[in-house]
Amino acid sequence: MSIEYLSYIAIRVADLPRALGFYRDLLGFKEISRFELDGPSPSAKLLGRDEVAVRACFLERDGTRIELQFLDLPRDAELPRPRAQLGLSHIGLRISDFDKTVARLARGGARVLKASHFSHPDLGSEVVLIEDPDGVRIELIEMPGDPRQPLGEPA
Repeated sequence: MSIEYLSYIAIRVADLPRALGFYRDLLGFKEISRFELDGPSPSAKLLGRDEVAVRACFLERDGTRIELQFLDLPRDAELPRPRAQLGLSHIGLRISDFDKTVARLARGGARVLKASHFSHPDLGSEVVLIEDPDGVRIELIEMPGDPRQPLGEPA
């Protein structure tokens, strides 16, 4: 197979410093690099513009890399609206001390989607969805056992 490596998952943000603070300071991602590109880029081409600047921070946690991507657009340019929200559903994070962790994230700017709170007595789990400052959903899961093991039966 010619695909060599899953490099990162990109999250477009409205305010790069705010998003960096959320993912780094609240969720524990470590900043590993920054990238800036002025001029032609895939995003600029999709918008039909040459003057789109891309500003990005790459972060890593537990072997997963994300890119926080900010597009510095000309005043008259607009991003197209998403189509029916297909695609990325959420990012899943295993946590401990459910109530304390959820409260800390809420104080730090996360929007807690209280209606999503779910307890599964058979699994001993507590789950709730939060949203980052730009509305990206993050599922917080507290459950006994090794947090590196995927849910379900081995394939």
